[in-house]
Amino acid sequence: MSDELSVVVIDNDSDTLQAIIQEFESLEYINILAETDNIAVGYDLVMKHRPNIVIIDISENLDWSLGVIERISAHLKETMIYVSSNETNFDVAIKAMRAGAREFLDRPINLEELVAAVEKARDYVLFQSADFSQGQIYTIFSNKGGIGKTTIATNLAISLCKITGKSVALVDLNLQLGDVTTFLDIQPTYDISYIVKNI
Repeated sequence: MSDELSVVVIDNDSDTLQAIIQEFESLEYINILAETDNIAVGYDLVMKHRPNIVIIDISENLDWSLGVIERISAHLKETMIYVSSNETNFDVAIKAMRAGAREFLDRPINLEELVAAVEKARDYVLFQSADFSQGQIYTIFSNKGGIGKTTIATNLAISLCKITGKSVALVDLNLQLGDVTTFLDIQPTYDISYIVKNI
């Protein structure tokens, strides 16, 4: 499994384009597939290379740029689209998100924020490519208390462990009043506060 991210950068401003490219070249896990200052050419490059991330400047010709984003989003579901714009009002950001953008970056682009967003994307891509075929998730849920969710979940977990001979993780997401430890008569080594502090 590769942890490399493929990127296509489309930016009307040559200085910003070069700054992004230079920043990305310093990151070992970034593979810049293509770069252009023309959104029409950029669309063709995106469809050809199918990158993990597309960074698009929508400062010029907003409506047409949003249409391009919609087409990319429709054809390449797994490609994450980051947009930047000189127009930083709420309306533009909402339109970009509705078109399919995952991130909205103000201009001038803060490279640290861009790298942080890309690192988040890297975590997502690694998670998506991980092999989880060995496990299954069962959820016991009700919006009413006292009807036996913990009883069912606990007995299901124990039964699955006995039947399959495999490990079973039982997670009680009632973070304030969970009773799984009482039902199993155990004192857990770790709790939710440990996870939060050591995420």
